[in-house]
Amino acid sequence: MKKQFVRVLIGGLLLFVILSFNQGPGAGDAIPEEISAILKTSCIGCHNSEARSEDAKKAVQFDLWDDYRVTKKIGVLGKIGEVVEEGKMPPEKFLDKNPDKKLTEEHQKLLVDWTKKESERLMQASK
Repeated sequence: MKKQFVRVLIGGLLLFVILSFNQGPGAGDAIPEEISAILKTSCIGCHNSEARSEDAKKAVQFDLWDDYRVTKKIGVLGKIGEVVEEGKMPPEKFLDKNPDKKLTEEHQKLLVDWTKKESERLMQASK
């Protein structure tokens, strides 16, 4: 009985260790600090679960990013890259009241580059 208990305990510990190291696609999805700072300045105010705009919440809720499936992250990243590259985000109406939230050209480039690299990384990891 004692041997069986020890085997189950060891098996459980091994399983825990294996799962901790092998988290599969989506593991390591943390948003880099430089990108996170840009998002905090210009995006998260509208794109979070507490935001008033339903459209903004539908598009992306950065506070829920870690809960998104890999496929959803890839789609959202593509859309972020597109609207940032086209200069549609943050929207002009918002920037009229909050000019300090405007993305610089450097920040636009960083965001677009990150969305492309991150979506590629997620696609490769999910193969």
